[in-house]
Amino acid sequence: MDKSGKYLKEIASIIVTVIAYCFSVFVMGVGSSMLLLILIPICVYSFFSFNYGKSYQVNNNDIVINSLWWLIYVILVTLTAANILPLVNEWYNWLWIEIIPFFIVKFTNRTTIKDTLRNIGICGSLVKKPWKRKTLFMCFIITPILMWSAHGRFNITLGKIAENPTALLFFPLMFFLMMLTAGTTEEFFFRGVIQRNIYNATKSQIIAVLVSALLFALFHLPWAFFSWSHTSGNFLISLANIMTEQFPSGVFLGVVFIRSSNLWPPIILHSFINSVWATATFFTDNPILKFG
Repeated sequence: MDKSGKYLKEIASIIVTVIAYCFSVFVMGVGSSMLLLILIPICVYSFFSFNYGKSYQVNNNDIVINSLWWLIYVILVTLTAANILPLVNEWYNWLWIEIIPFFIVKFTNRTTIKDTLRNIGICGSLVKKPWKRKTLFMCFIITPILMWSAHGRFNITLGKIAENPTALLFFPLMFFLMMLTAGTTEEFFFRGVIQRNIYNATKSQIIAVLVSALLFALFHLPWAFFSWSHTSGNFLISLANIMTEQFPSGVFLGVVFIRSSNLWPPIILHSFINSVWATATFFTDNPILKFG
């Protein structure tokens, strides 16, 4: 592709993103199910511009063992969310969905540590130059969506922020903690391992994104049913919640992973999304961290 074609492609990407941004502002207040529609323009464009880089050949052992491990992990999550056995938390996830899947991939494919990390998506460069700007721009684009969601979930208003502006100072700490926990561990497993496996098995980026996003959402179902105050005890509401929040988020992050061929942009975006939510809790009576 010549330079003019490349620039036209980037301009089209920005235009589509701006349209998605305007659309998200327009639908604010309509309901969380509209989040599915907010992501459609970005996803439709991205589905025609995928670049997955080099992939493994199909390895049935890798696919089967990691699929079974996803099922085992969901069982562990369910036992924890139901207060039966405390098996899963953000720090234990470094073992459950980072270290164990890494060695499954390494030994089933007989690759070195460096090659295993590269094929999963942990590239040598943190974020390649064009994706530094794109990742920052996407954080800006999704901020009003996150603020709207926080308003609906926690009743966060500008008045509450004005009453306690120092709570915003916790955002860098939350971002750092999310980079150390869910932002990295969940992206490593659901995008770098599961999505890659589905792509290798089907050779379809669309199937890979949608199925891995569905598995990502289903992993949150036990938490929604047993633990989250706004959905606890109601299976249908819990299911609706993960399908209108976690599923579209999984699609969005999966598309970013494919476009960038690098796990770092979805890790940063995932951490940013989680840290906005975590910071929002400091404007409620039940903050995610308590001091004193």
